[in-house]
Amino acid sequence: MRVLLADDSPTIRGIVTGLLSGAGYRVEVASDGVEALERFFADPPDLVLLDLYMPRLTGWVVCRVMKDDPVGSRIPVVVLTGFDGPEDTFWADHSGADGFITKDQIGDQLLARINALSAGRALAELAGGSRWEGPAGPPDVLARVCEVLDRKLYEATVVNEIIAIGIRRFDIDGALDEMLGSLRRLVAYDAGAIALLAERTMAVRFSGPVPQPAAAGFQALTLRRINELADADLQLDDMAVSVLHGGPMDEESEPAAWQSVHVQPLVARGRLLGVLSMAASGPGIFEGTAHRTLRTAGPALAAVVDGCRRAAAEAPAG
Repeated sequence: MRVLLADDSPTIRGIVTGLLSGAGYRVEVASDGVEALERFFADPPDLVLLDLYMPRLTGWVVCRVMKDDPVGSRIPVVVLTGFDGPEDTFWADHSGADGFITKDQIGDQLLARINALSAGRALAELAGGSRWEGPAGPPDVLARVCEVLDRKLYEATVVNEIIAIGIRRFDIDGALDEMLGSLRRLVAYDAGAIALLAERTMAVRFSGPVPQPAAAGFQALTLRRINELADADLQLDDMAVSVLHGGPMDEESEPAAWQSVHVQPLVARGRLLGVLSMAASGPGIFEGTAHRTLRTAGPALAAVVDGCRRAAAEAPAG
Protein backbone atom coordinates (compact mmCIF):
# COMPACT_ATOMS: atom_id res chain seq x y z
CA MET A 1 0.00 0.00 0.00
CA ARG A 2 1.32 3.42 -1.03
CA VAL A 3 0.93 6.46 1.21
CA LEU A 4 1.58 10.02 0.08
CA LEU A 5 2.88 12.12 2.99
CA ALA A 6 2.76 15.89 2.44
CA ASP A 7 4.47 17.95 5.14
CA ASP A 8 6.97 20.80 5.03
CA SER A 9 8.82 19.57 8.14
CA PRO A 10 11.76 17.24 7.38
CA THR A 11 11.55 15.98 10.96
CA ILE A 12 7.89 14.95 10.66
CA ARG A 13 8.51 13.41 7.25
CA GLY A 14 11.33 11.33 8.71
CA ILE A 15 9.38 10.18 11.78
CA VAL A 16 6.21 9.26 9.88
CA THR A 17 8.12 7.60 7.04
CA GLY A 18 10.01 5.44 9.53
CA LEU A 19 6.80 4.50 11.37
CA LEU A 20 4.86 3.58 8.23
CA SER A 21 7.75 1.82 6.52
CA GLY A 22 8.17 -0.32 9.61
CA ALA A 23 4.50 -1.28 9.35
CA GLY A 24 4.88 -2.38 5.73
CA TYR A 25 3.67 0.75 3.91
CA ARG A 26 5.44 2.36 0.96
CA VAL A 27 5.79 6.09 1.61
CA GLU A 28 6.26 8.89 -0.89
CA VAL A 29 6.80 12.42 0.35
CA ALA A 30 6.00 15.97 -0.76
CA SER A 31 7.31 19.09 0.95
CA ASP A 32 4.59 21.55 -0.10
CA GLY A 33 1.05 21.70 -1.42
CA VAL A 34 1.89 22.02 -5.11
CA GLU A 35 4.23 19.03 -5.02
CA ALA A 36 1.56 17.04 -3.16
CA LEU A 37 -0.98 17.64 -5.95
CA GLU A 38 1.56 16.88 -8.66
CA ARG A 39 2.33 13.52 -7.10
CA PHE A 40 -1.32 12.79 -6.35
CA PHE A 41 -2.49 13.26 -9.94
CA ALA A 42 0.61 11.84 -11.65
CA ASP A 43 0.52 8.53 -9.74
CA PRO A 44 -2.45 8.26 -7.35
CA PRO A 45 -1.59 6.77 -3.93
CA ASP A 46 -3.80 4.57 -1.78
CA LEU A 47 -3.98 7.13 1.03
CA VAL A 48 -2.82 10.70 1.74
CA LEU A 49 -1.44 12.16 4.97
CA LEU A 50 -1.73 15.91 4.67
CA ASP A 51 -0.30 18.76 6.73
CA LEU A 52 -2.47 21.89 6.84
CA TYR A 53 0.10 24.67 6.95
CA MET A 54 2.43 24.19 3.97
CA PRO A 55 4.19 26.54 1.54
CA ARG A 56 2.63 27.47 -1.82
CA LEU A 57 -0.74 25.77 -1.11
CA THR A 58 -2.31 25.03 2.25
CA GLY A 59 -3.59 21.56 3.10
CA TRP A 60 -7.18 22.81 3.00
CA VAL A 61 -6.85 23.84 -0.64
CA VAL A 62 -4.98 20.65 -1.52
CA CYS A 63 -7.68 18.51 0.07
CA ARG A 64 -10.45 20.33 -1.81
CA VAL A 65 -8.71 19.79 -5.14
CA MET A 66 -8.11 16.10 -4.39
CA LYS A 67 -11.69 15.53 -3.29
CA ASP A 68 -13.12 17.44 -6.23
CA ASP A 69 -12.11 14.74 -8.69
CA PRO A 70 -15.00 12.24 -9.04
CA VAL A 71 -12.70 9.21 -8.94
CA GLY A 72 -9.74 10.59 -7.01
CA SER A 73 -12.16 11.56 -4.24
CA ARG A 74 -12.29 7.88 -3.25
CA ILE A 75 -8.71 8.09 -1.99
CA PRO A 76 -8.77 8.68 1.80
CA VAL A 77 -7.16 11.89 3.03
CA VAL A 78 -6.09 12.19 6.69
CA VAL A 79 -5.13 15.62 8.00
CA LEU A 80 -1.94 15.38 10.05
CA THR A 81 -1.29 18.65 11.87
CA GLY A 82 0.13 20.25 14.95
CA PHE A 83 -2.93 22.51 15.25
CA ASP A 84 -6.21 21.18 16.64
CA GLY A 85 -8.19 24.36 17.32
CA PRO A 86 -11.91 24.48 16.49
CA GLU A 87 -11.31 26.45 13.29
CA ASP A 88 -8.76 23.90 12.07
CA THR A 89 -10.97 20.86 12.67
CA PHE A 90 -14.07 22.61 11.29
CA TRP A 91 -12.35 23.69 8.09
CA ALA A 92 -10.67 20.30 7.64
CA ASP A 93 -14.08 18.63 7.83
CA HIS A 94 -15.51 21.06 5.28
CA SER A 95 -12.54 20.52 2.98
CA GLY A 96 -13.52 16.87 2.59
CA ALA A 97 -10.90 15.22 4.81
CA ASP A 98 -11.64 11.66 5.95
CA GLY A 99 -9.86 11.99 9.27
CA PHE A 100 -7.96 14.37 11.57
CA ILE A 101 -4.88 13.36 13.56
CA THR A 102 -2.67 15.70 15.58
CA LYS A 103 1.07 15.23 15.43
CA ASP A 104 1.24 14.24 19.08
CA GLN A 105 -0.82 11.17 18.08
CA ILE A 106 1.81 9.86 15.68
CA GLY A 107 2.21 6.22 16.60
CA ASP A 108 -0.39 3.53 17.21
CA GLN A 109 -3.33 5.94 16.77
CA LEU A 110 -2.09 7.00 13.34
CA LEU A 111 -1.54 3.39 12.27
CA ALA A 112 -5.00 2.41 13.52
CA ARG A 113 -6.63 5.23 11.55
CA ILE A 114 -4.73 4.33 8.37
CA ASN A 115 -5.63 0.64 8.74
CA ALA A 116 -9.32 1.45 9.22
CA LEU A 117 -9.47 3.75 6.19
CA SER A 118 -7.54 1.26 4.06
CA ALA A 119 -9.97 -1.51 4.97
CA GLY A 120 -12.94 0.72 4.18
CA ARG A 121 -11.57 1.62 0.78
CA ALA A 122 -10.82 -2.04 -0.02
CA LEU A 123 -14.42 -2.98 0.76
CA ALA A 124 -15.72 -0.15 -1.43
CA GLU A 125 -13.61 -1.34 -4.36
CA LEU A 126 -14.83 -4.92 -3.88
CA ALA A 127 -18.39 -3.56 -4.01
CA GLY A 128 -17.81 -2.13 -7.47
CA GLY A 129 -15.39 0.77 -7.22
CA SER A 130 -12.62 1.08 -9.77
CA ARG A 131 -8.97 1.87 -9.39
CA TRP A 132 -8.17 5.25 -10.85
CA GLU A 133 -5.47 5.44 -13.48
CA GLY A 134 -4.02 8.92 -13.26
CA PRO A 135 -4.18 11.40 -16.16
CA ALA A 136 -1.63 11.20 -18.92
CA GLY A 137 1.05 13.86 -18.87
CA PRO A 138 2.09 16.27 -16.12
CA PRO A 139 -0.87 17.77 -14.24
CA ASP A 140 -1.50 21.51 -14.45
CA VAL A 141 -1.85 22.05 -10.72
CA LEU A 142 -2.50 25.79 -10.88
CA ALA A 143 -5.31 25.31 -13.41
CA ARG A 144 -6.93 22.65 -11.22
CA VAL A 145 -6.71 24.82 -8.12
CA CYS A 146 -8.20 27.86 -9.85
CA GLU A 147 -11.01 25.78 -11.35
CA VAL A 148 -11.98 24.18 -8.04
CA LEU A 149 -11.82 27.37 -5.98
CA ASP A 150 -13.74 29.36 -8.58
CA ARG A 151 -16.45 26.70 -8.67
CA LYS A 152 -16.69 26.63 -4.88
CA LEU A 153 -17.09 30.42 -4.87
CA TYR A 154 -19.77 30.13 -7.55
CA GLU A 155 -21.68 27.50 -5.57
CA ALA A 156 -21.50 29.61 -2.40
CA THR A 157 -22.82 32.61 -4.35
CA VAL A 158 -25.74 30.55 -5.67
CA VAL A 159 -26.67 29.42 -2.17
CA ASN A 160 -26.34 32.95 -0.75
CA GLU A 161 -28.60 34.38 -3.45
CA ILE A 162 -31.33 31.84 -2.71
CA ILE A 163 -31.06 32.27 1.06
CA ALA A 164 -31.34 36.05 0.57
CA ILE A 165 -34.77 35.47 -0.97
CA GLY A 166 -35.85 33.74 2.24
CA ILE A 167 -34.54 36.65 4.30
CA ARG A 168 -36.56 39.30 2.50
CA ARG A 169 -39.70 37.25 1.81
CA PHE A 170 -41.98 35.35 4.19
CA ASP A 171 -44.76 34.40 1.76
CA ILE A 172 -44.30 31.07 -0.01
CA ASP A 173 -45.88 32.17 -3.30
CA GLY A 174 -43.59 35.17 -3.65
CA ALA A 175 -40.53 33.14 -2.63
CA LEU A 176 -41.30 30.42 -5.19
CA ASP A 177 -41.66 33.03 -7.93
CA GLU A 178 -38.31 34.64 -7.05
CA MET A 179 -36.48 31.33 -6.69
CA LEU A 180 -37.65 30.00 -10.05
CA GLY A 181 -36.69 33.32 -11.64
CA SER A 182 -33.27 33.19 -10.01
CA LEU A 183 -32.70 29.63 -11.19
CA ARG A 184 -33.61 30.65 -14.74
CA ARG A 185 -30.57 32.95 -14.71
CA LEU A 186 -28.38 29.97 -13.78
CA VAL A 187 -29.87 27.12 -15.82
CA ALA A 188 -31.38 27.38 -19.30
CA TYR A 189 -34.65 25.58 -18.61
CA ASP A 190 -37.78 26.01 -20.73
CA ALA A 191 -40.13 24.84 -17.99
CA GLY A 192 -39.50 24.97 -14.25
CA ALA A 193 -41.69 24.13 -11.28
CA ILE A 194 -41.60 23.80 -7.52
CA ALA A 195 -44.40 21.55 -6.27
CA LEU A 196 -45.13 21.39 -2.53
CA LEU A 197 -46.68 18.32 -0.96
CA ALA A 198 -48.40 19.67 2.17
CA GLU A 199 -49.68 22.83 0.50
CA ARG A 200 -50.71 20.93 -2.65
CA THR A 201 -49.44 23.78 -4.77
CA MET A 202 -47.36 23.85 -7.94
CA ALA A 203 -45.64 27.04 -9.06
CA VAL A 204 -44.71 26.80 -12.74
CA ARG A 205 -42.53 29.11 -14.81
CA PHE A 206 -42.09 28.81 -18.58
CA SER A 207 -39.40 30.68 -20.48
CA GLY A 208 -42.05 31.64 -23.04
CA PRO A 209 -45.20 30.30 -24.69
CA VAL A 210 -45.26 26.49 -24.95
CA PRO A 211 -47.79 24.17 -26.57
CA GLN A 212 -50.63 23.11 -24.28
CA PRO A 213 -49.78 19.37 -24.49
CA ALA A 214 -46.16 20.07 -23.52
CA ALA A 215 -47.24 22.25 -20.57
CA ALA A 216 -49.67 19.60 -19.35
CA GLY A 217 -47.04 16.88 -19.78
CA PHE A 218 -44.53 18.84 -17.73
CA GLN A 219 -46.99 19.33 -14.89
CA ALA A 220 -47.91 15.64 -15.01
CA LEU A 221 -44.29 14.46 -14.77
CA THR A 222 -43.70 16.82 -11.83
CA LEU A 223 -46.74 15.42 -10.00
CA ARG A 224 -45.76 11.86 -10.84
CA ARG A 225 -42.38 12.34 -9.19
CA ILE A 226 -43.96 13.78 -6.03
CA ASN A 227 -46.30 10.80 -5.85
CA GLU A 228 -43.38 8.40 -6.22
CA LEU A 229 -41.36 10.07 -3.47
CA ALA A 230 -44.25 10.50 -1.04
CA ASP A 231 -46.03 7.24 -1.89
CA ALA A 232 -49.12 9.34 -2.62
CA ASP A 233 -51.83 9.36 -5.26
CA LEU A 234 -52.40 13.04 -5.94
CA GLN A 235 -54.08 14.14 -9.16
CA LEU A 236 -53.54 17.42 -10.97
CA ASP A 237 -57.01 18.47 -9.90
CA ASP A 238 -55.80 18.19 -6.29
CA MET A 239 -53.07 20.76 -6.91
CA ALA A 240 -53.41 24.53 -7.08
CA VAL A 241 -51.27 25.26 -10.16
CA SER A 242 -49.95 28.81 -10.63
CA VAL A 243 -48.27 29.74 -13.90
CA LEU A 244 -45.92 32.57 -12.95
CA HIS A 245 -44.39 33.37 -16.32
CA GLY A 246 -44.98 32.32 -19.93
CA GLY A 247 -47.75 29.83 -20.46
CA PRO A 248 -49.42 27.30 -22.72
CA MET A 249 -50.50 28.13 -26.26
CA ASP A 250 -53.59 26.67 -27.88
CA GLU A 251 -53.76 22.89 -28.30
CA GLU A 252 -53.41 23.04 -32.08
CA SER A 253 -49.80 24.18 -31.77
CA GLU A 254 -46.99 21.80 -32.59
CA PRO A 255 -46.18 19.90 -29.34
CA ALA A 256 -42.59 20.14 -28.11
CA ALA A 257 -40.86 17.08 -26.74
CA TRP A 258 -38.96 17.58 -23.50
CA GLN A 259 -35.56 16.12 -24.40
CA SER A 260 -34.01 17.06 -21.04
CA VAL A 261 -35.69 16.56 -17.68
CA HIS A 262 -34.38 17.12 -14.15
CA VAL A 263 -36.39 16.39 -10.99
CA GLN A 264 -35.00 16.43 -7.46
CA PRO A 265 -36.60 16.20 -4.00
CA LEU A 266 -36.67 19.18 -1.66
CA VAL A 267 -36.02 17.98 1.87
CA ALA A 268 -35.75 20.01 5.09
CA ARG A 269 -35.36 18.71 8.65
CA GLY A 270 -35.66 15.16 7.35
CA ARG A 271 -39.06 15.71 5.70
CA LEU A 272 -40.02 15.78 2.05
CA LEU A 273 -41.40 19.23 1.23
CA GLY A 274 -41.84 18.74 -2.48
CA VAL A 275 -39.83 18.64 -5.70
CA LEU A 276 -37.94 20.95 -8.01
CA SER A 277 -38.70 20.01 -11.60
CA MET A 278 -37.21 21.33 -14.84
CA ALA A 279 -37.49 20.48 -18.52
CA ALA A 280 -35.95 21.72 -21.75
CA SER A 281 -36.57 21.04 -25.41
CA GLY A 282 -32.85 20.56 -26.16
CA PRO A 283 -30.69 17.57 -25.19
CA GLY A 284 -28.17 17.51 -22.33
CA ILE A 285 -29.31 20.78 -20.74
CA PHE A 286 -29.13 19.54 -17.15
CA GLU A 287 -25.80 17.74 -17.35
CA GLY A 288 -22.38 18.85 -16.14
CA THR A 289 -22.29 22.30 -14.57
CA ALA A 290 -26.07 22.73 -14.63
CA HIS A 291 -26.60 19.47 -12.75
CA ARG A 292 -24.06 20.48 -10.15
CA THR A 293 -25.66 23.93 -9.76
CA LEU A 294 -29.12 22.43 -9.20
CA ARG A 295 -27.82 19.94 -6.65
CA THR A 296 -26.10 22.78 -4.83
CA ALA A 297 -29.24 24.94 -4.90
CA GLY A 298 -31.63 22.21 -3.71
CA PRO A 299 -30.98 22.37 0.06
CA ALA A 300 -31.16 26.19 -0.01
CA LEU A 301 -34.49 26.08 -1.87
CA ALA A 302 -35.86 23.66 0.72
CA ALA A 303 -34.60 25.85 3.58
CA VAL A 304 -36.39 28.92 2.17
CA VAL A 305 -39.65 26.99 1.71
CA ASP A 306 -39.39 25.60 5.24
CA GLY A 307 -38.69 29.06 6.63
CA CYS A 308 -41.68 30.60 4.83
CA ARG A 309 -43.90 27.79 6.08
CA ARG A 310 -42.79 28.28 9.68
CA ALA A 311 -43.18 32.06 9.43
CA ALA A 312 -46.76 31.59 8.20
CA ALA A 313 -47.53 29.20 11.06
CA GLU A 314 -46.14 31.61 13.66
CA ALA A 315 -47.84 34.73 12.25
CA PRO A 316 -50.63 36.12 14.48
CA ALA A 317 -54.15 35.43 13.22
CA GLY A 318 -55.82 38.24 11.33
